[in-house]
Amino acid sequence: SVALDMPGLSRVCLPDKIVFQNKSSGGESFEWLFGDGTKTVKTDTNRIVYAYAAPGRYKVWLKAVDKGTCKVKDSVSVLVDVFDVDGSAQENDALCAGDAYSLQASGGIRYEWWTADNSFQSTQQNPTVIPSVDTEYYVQITEDNGCFVNDTVSLKVTPRIDVSFELTKRSDCFSTPEFTVTNTTCQLLLTDLMFFDFGDGTTDDQTQVTHRYK
Repeated sequence: SVALDMPGLSRVCLPDKIVFQNKSSGGESFEWLFGDGTKTVKTDTNRIVYAYAAPGRYKVWLKAVDKGTCKVKDSVSVLVDVFDVDGSAQENDALCAGDAYSLQASGGIRYEWWTADNSFQSTQQNPTVIPSVDTEYYVQITEDNGCFVNDTVSLKVTPRIDVSFELTKRSDCFSTPEFTVTNTTCQLLLTDLMFFDFGDGTTDDQTQVTHRYK
């Protein structure tokens, strides 16, 4: 509204658009100047939805023209402040089950984190979480200019591998002992990697390995 009869209409946060409602009485044509070099002429008072391309302060003019009246032309202006949104949250990530994780957000003066079931809520900028399953965390970042950003961070939880193996020793009186190790770990996927480290600089990625220490 050019008359600014509703609060908040003089501020817009990119990439949001702003709505102008022509409340003029009379007038055969209406000329809109949006302060960024754009001009629109209309013959009705329908609302205009406008998107600014860059932040800044713009002086918006509405001119009503009616050549059949004494005044012919009347105009009114309003200042519109357009802000860039700087608040952001981190990219999606993954962690191992049982690990603590610090969620990251920036660019605001106030932060609100929560999960869909509200089992987690926080007003810290970078709260620490320990999810047991894949979880989505929602955040609203409020900036000092009044703009706010909503974002979602998805954390994928990778189950830990319960490592186990069997070891047997064979020895005699004439040589150093010989050890045989067998991997008995369950839940290994085809993409999982495993190897034995014998502590003397020797490693092996076979399921069963025999090793003799020097």
